[in-house]
Amino acid sequence: FAMRDVDELMLLDVAATRQGRLISEAVIEDFASVLRVPFSVGGGVNSIEGVRTYLRAGAEKVVLGSAALQIPNLVAEAADRFGSQAIIVSIDVLSLGDGTLAINSGQTPLKMDLVETVVDLESKGVGEILIQSVPHDGKMLGMNFEAIKLAAGAVGVPVIASSGAGSHE
Repeated sequence: FAMRDVDELMLLDVAATRQGRLISEAVIEDFASVLRVPFSVGGGVNSIEGVRTYLRAGAEKVVLGSAALQIPNLVAEAADRFGSQAIIVSIDVLSLGDGTLAINSGQTPLKMDLVETVVDLESKGVGEILIQSVPHDGKMLGMNFEAIKLAAGAVGVPVIASSGAGSHE
């Protein structure tokens, strides 16, 4: 992928949180040693030490998922210690109609408003927000543009669109 003119790569281990582990530092070091583009890593991080581990192993940014919505001060503390530019929060959107977000890779629903959540994360110092749509993920039928537009319109930090891309359009 790095040879295909991508300008950034992201490695997400969606099983790490459920399995109570981090991604192997050796794997991150191997990826970082061959990449010449920014490299983000996420999965299993629920503490400042986890963020530090990924950054020390070679990640330029760390993606926080479930923990960002469950541990109130994690995002603010991570942004304060490592800089906002190093912290991405991934939000799993289940349904906009009833305001349902999710944690645990989309497995555990939460009644949270997307706009309120992204605004709160921005106030805590997040550098970027990754929007993943659980119903669209892996189907290649198009992204959840409504969720992406809502999030991007509510904050000044970059919003990364994910889940469902199936064409250049």
